[in-house]
Amino acid sequence: MYLRRLPDRMMAYWKQLSQGDRLPDYARFRSEVIGDLWSHCFSLSVLPSGEAVSFVYDYVGPGVIEAYGEDVVGKLVSARARGGQGDNMTTKLENVTKSKKPLVEDGTFINRKGRAVKYRICILPFGGEKVTNLVVGMAWQAI
Repeated sequence: MYLRRLPDRMMAYWKQLSQGDRLPDYARFRSEVIGDLWSHCFSLSVLPSGEAVSFVYDYVGPGVIEAYGEDVVGKLVSARARGGQGDNMTTKLENVTKSKKPLVEDGTFINRKGRAVKYRICILPFGGEKVTNLVVGMAWQAI
């Protein structure tokens, strides 16, 4: 299945865009390059505010909506709002924002419809001096 290689393909594209730079500019990102994967991705804008970092979902592909059990476009995700189902993912997003390095990781969560979901994600940071955007690819299956 093509989603098994999702992290490898996304990392290869990110490295191509970075061309030795620490962070590739988000303006150079083209979803059509990973077109067959794009429906299994989401993108977020990073909204720094002091020590806490917040994120807003800009795009959420249909495959991710199915995994989450809801459409979260426009939803704010914040480190200040702890205690919810997304805490684990929020921590990963924060870590990538701070390290400015991609992350590939596995995990599980319970979605809004009560389904257990096993996933593998690839979080890619974009920006300049600071991370301004994240693109996340997610291969998943219900368990």
